[in-house]
Order: sequence, then C-alpha cells, then structure tokens
Amino acid sequence: PFACCPSQSAPWPPAPTDPMKLLLPLLALGLIGSCASTSDGTSTASADQSAMPPASNIMQEGHLPTPFSAAAIRDSCSEGAYRVFFMVTPEGHFTQTLTFGKGDSEGAPFSMTMTDQEGVEIVRQDMPHTAWTVFQSHASSEIESTTLTRERKKTAAGEFDCWVYRSQGPLGLAVTNYFAVNLPGPPIFSLGIGPDGTQVVRTELADYNR
Repeated sequence: PFACCPSQSAPWPPAPTDPMKLLLPLLALGLIGSCASTSDGTSTASADQSAMPPASNIMQEGHLPTPFSAAAIRDSCSEGAYRVFFMVTPEGHFTQTLTFGKGDSEGAPFSMTMTDQEGVEIVRQDMPHTAWTVFQSHASSEIESTTLTRERKKTAAGEFDCWVYRSQGPLGLAVTNYFAVNLPGPPIFSLGIGPDGTQVVRTELADYNR
C-alpha cells in the first residue's frame, strides 16, 4: 500500500503485538487545500484543486475514491519497480525497500526489506502474488473519518503534487498519507500520530523507479 536496489533497504518491523507495527501495513498502501503549515511541520504549497481522484475509483459505498485505480498501479509497478523509504519510529531510523516481481494483468508478487542505520538487513519478506485491486483497497477510506486535499509535498526523492488523505486510523492513531498524483503506488509520505500526540511513525520516499 512496496532485488533491484541491493544497496538500499527498508523497514517492515516485526513484532505484530506492537501497535505501531500494526499501523505499518496501512501506511504502506492512501477538501480543498491551501498554502498552510501542516501537522508534520512542513509547508505545503497550494495545488490545482480541480482535479481529484475520479469517482470511478470508489471501491465501496461510503468511501472516498482511492488515489489510483488498480490498472494505474499495475502500469506503475511493473517487474523491477521499487520504492525506497526512510522510516523513523520510536525504535530508531530505518530504510525500507519495496520491490515488485513479474506480474500479470491481475496482480504481482513483491518483496519488502528493511535495514538499520548501519545498512544491515534485519527484515525481509517475500510476498506472494497479490491482486492489484488489493493494493488499491489499501487506500480506500471512509468519507466520515477522512479528509481529502490536493497539496504539494517535498521529499528526499523530489517534490510531488499529491492527494492527501487524513484520517483516524486503528488504535486511535491519526494517519496522514500523501499519494503522488504521477506516481501510482504506495504513499510517498506518511505520518502516524498517537492518541497522546506523539509521532509514532514517519515514512518518506527516498528513491524510486517504475
């Protein structure tokens, strides 16, 4: 919501009993905005508000349209495509790499690797063939608990025009996901804030191809 970048890596922390770790799959794959200071302490410039995700991307009643269709994700995440993220959690700083394998019209397998600050791989998960509609569904959010804006976002990989979904996530976590309009796939920036206002997880796109 993802090897060809052996020198880069990324975190998909283990220990599912940790609430922060339960949030990570949600963050990995996510009404008018203006120039303002955001909750993550960065500045976002206003973008074209006229273009929002099409209504055809709505996956179920009562939900906002997802940022991308399954077909758009498929076209952007072909064999060898990767996304490298910097991640900050209470456990430390990590790098996470999501790499797509050979897929077909229905879906594709992908791998997730995680390295620590010394570049040591501490986690690797090879995921089986997953439907493109499943990737799409990761960003399907309820209208009542989610706001959708159009903003620009600077990351280590560049500046992007984004659809921004802000919602109340599981376990009382406030989740913000920035999806780059021209880079279908997982969000290029994600922020999770706990019920007490502390930052639980922050991910930022560092490198990519497609």
